[in-house]
Amino acid sequence: MTPARRMAITLLCAIALLAPSLACGFAAEQRERIAPMAAACDGAGSASAPAYVPGHGPHPIMALGRVRPDGPWTQSLGRLTTRTPAGGRVESTQLVLCEDPPREVELGECAFDTVLRVGLVRVPGVRAEGPSFPRVQVEQRARIVALASGATIAEQVFRGADPPACDRSITGEPSASDFRGGGVSSAAIDAWAEGYALDVAR
Repeated sequence: MTPARRMAITLLCAIALLAPSLACGFAAEQRERIAPMAAACDGAGSASAPAYVPGHGPHPIMALGRVRPDGPWTQSLGRLTTRTPAGGRVESTQLVLCEDPPREVELGECAFDTVLRVGLVRVPGVRAEGPSFPRVQVEQRARIVALASGATIAEQVFRGADPPACDRSITGEPSASDFRGGGVSSAAIDAWAEGYALDVAR
């Protein structure tokens, strides 16, 4: 083995050993950095944050979300970064967008009959009780919170596309996914939040 190859392997082994530690360190630093914003989502203000005064924008905003109702708040990377960037610092952040996890709401049930057959031959007029599937719509609650006070400035429940009707045309056997509506658009939530960040909310 050449000295250069030996050096390369040693370097790779060192990186492999250090990577988990670096990842854990970054995650801990990230949690600490957004802790005041996460606390604001839970109603606690931060004395280090500038006051939110409506009409005197733009108001730098950061987006946080969580995957479980009782889970930790994490930064929603890539959201609200174009026109009202908060920069990730408490001292430069006025508002926080707090997004709860999506939840499914049942809007009734679609019940089906099963046609009885003898072999491949249909038995006229004879049916048995078949499967049933709930019509499910996805909704998600979002809030705009003032970081300095922890007070909720605005709140709205966003809904995804309506689930298909029970009499929709289906090829093959129906399944639960045939009656589930679409997810909530993150672009719609961002546009709503930017209305407050830019003082153009209606």
